[in-house]
Amino acid sequence: MKFLYPEFLWALSAISIPVIIHLFNFRRYKLVYFSNLRFLKNLQEQTQSQQKLKHLLILAARILAISFLVLAFAQPYLPAANQSKQAGQNGVSIFIDNSFSMTNQSADGELIELAKNKAREIAGAYKESDLFQLLTNDFEGRHQRLVNRTDFLKLIDEVKVSPVSKKLSEVVARQKQALSKTPEHNRQLFLLSDFQQSQADLINIPADTAYPVNLIPLTPAVTSNLYLDSCWFKTPFVQPKAATELMVRIRNSGEEDITGNTVTLKINGIQKALSGFEVKAGSFTDVPLTFTPEAAGDNKAELSIQDNPVIFDDHLFFHFEVFDHISVWQIYENSPGMYLPAVYAADPFFKVNSSSATRLNYGELSKAGLVISDGLTTYSSGLQLELDKFIQNGGSVLIFPSPSAATQPQSFASFVQSFSIPAAAQITRTNEKIHQINTRSDLLKPVFEKVPENMDLPSVSMYISLGATRIKNSTPLLTMRNGDIVLSDLKRGKGHLYVSGIALDKSWSNLPESWIMPAICLRTALSSCTQQNLYARIGVDRMAEYAPKGEEKENVYKLKNGTVEVIPEAVVSNNRIRIYFNELIQEAGNYTLTGESGTTAGLLSLNFNRNESVMQFLQGNNLNTYGNSTIKVLNQGGRNMATALGEQQRGTPFWKLCIVLVLVFLLIEILLLKFYKK
Repeated sequence: MKFLYPEFLWALSAISIPVIIHLFNFRRYKLVYFSNLRFLKNLQEQTQSQQKLKHLLILAARILAISFLVLAFAQPYLPAANQSKQAGQNGVSIFIDNSFSMTNQSADGELIELAKNKAREIAGAYKESDLFQLLTNDFEGRHQRLVNRTDFLKLIDEVKVSPVSKKLSEVVARQKQALSKTPEHNRQLFLLSDFQQSQADLINIPADTAYPVNLIPLTPAVTSNLYLDSCWFKTPFVQPKAATELMVRIRNSGEEDITGNTVTLKINGIQKALSGFEVKAGSFTDVPLTFTPEAAGDNKAELSIQDNPVIFDDHLFFHFEVFDHISVWQIYENSPGMYLPAVYAADPFFKVNSSSATRLNYGELSKAGLVISDGLTTYSSGLQLELDKFIQNGGSVLIFPSPSAATQPQSFASFVQSFSIPAAAQITRTNEKIHQINTRSDLLKPVFEKVPENMDLPSVSMYISLGATRIKNSTPLLTMRNGDIVLSDLKRGKGHLYVSGIALDKSWSNLPESWIMPAICLRTALSSCTQQNLYARIGVDRMAEYAPKGEEKENVYKLKNGTVEVIPEAVVSNNRIRIYFNELIQEAGNYTLTGESGTTAGLLSLNFNRNESVMQFLQGNNLNTYGNSTIKVLNQGGRNMATALGEQQRGTPFWKLCIVLVLVFLLIEILLLKFYKK
């Protein structure tokens, strides 16, 4: 037992006051008149005994009341186990969770403001000369140094809500780094947060006695949230004047069903679709929105719903391109084949260009969606390099062997093997039909509304086997009875390589005249128009890639959205523009990428990370179970943080108990004086 103010103990001398009163006041005798002396003696003996006990009890009550009153001013306490280590300068690191979930309300107001107030109270429990570090999810450079208490309080005033969310294990690692130069026994780490489950990976924080961690949970009043999760198009491309269906996924992280809400779609600032929806508690729903684009080109779009009080995820920004045509480039040996142009001639949406391999302008390939190698006998290293680059950047390439490969298949096999497809270097002769078509593949699945039982598949006289087993990132499309693959889809980079082991010649097969030929050609072309990267996420995605709109490839680009304008790092390579926006942009929205000349190079849609949208938190006993020997929950118990922290550092106080005992003994004295004689 120790005393916070031991100088008050001299006041215990006041105990002599009730003792003196007892000696000189309670011992006075009174004259009693009584008629019969025989009964008087017995009455006097009983009265003296009762009075003596009463006086002693009153004396004890007064002595104890004065004693506990003095002890209350002296403030006794049981010292904490580590109190002997508190001498010297302290190093204190305080993390204020400023993620979006901290905009939620508590019983005492907004969580972020509550966290800032508690951080000020913690600082008030330490000396002005102690060193402090403020840390937020932004990991700002100015927060990596230790400051005095005055500067620390100024930094707290500047804390604002941020779209960035860091794991608590990362936070603690950064705090340790900042406090590594302070005295080992005087380090304290504080985490002020709502401890959202997506962020609170306490199990990944190692136990370290040199860095004790204090958790200060802030409890939100609302744990439900309705938010826009994602969106996608049901078709791989969008055409002008054609009905287009957009799917929107909406999630409900609350415990109550949502009915009567609506989702709105705006394109280029104009409302294009509106739909009501219902979603079960803890579930999601996919809402279709149908609209008709007017013209080709890039479009800015925004989805929105209404949900309070958490609103940062009620908007989803995205962009998409409306294609007025798909460019198909046919590369031939001596003369273009007759089958491919006939397939695309029926639909003006497809524009076919042809060129011999010897006169091919490689720069034109970047403008195409699909490149078809139609019966080349030789493949130059330059063509191979350009086709691979074209595929990696998102294009599609379809390769048919030359009819002359029936006698010399080595050139075709070598070219295909350079893309890791195990093509055979010899011809397989047969007289059977293709055994199986992969109707579940991404390429051919949209062709069939219902798969017929007995399909009329092409007959094959000869083919080059592309292997009998599926290789990494590949999908077999057409397969022979013995398992040999004759049409394969290889995912490579952002694009696709489609390889046929059957030449477009009747001596090989009737594939060119089969119903499946147009399906393969049209679907490979359409796959090149898939909308990629409708949007990016702030704090997660760092880079966006574009194809140059013009001949020039400028090195200085700007991202603009209203009053927001930044100059990101730009790298032009392999006929692509890579924009590294990193964490330059902290506001969600649709941004326009422009060059120095003011021309539009592309669009960038940024949205806040949805990790903060799931309102699930570690609280109470759940929070305690995730800790370890050096992680503890600081129990405030309704007190000021400075008071609670001071009690934690000093030990267990007893001054309140002393006050209660003073009142108890004063009450006992009153009761004795008033009722004892009765």
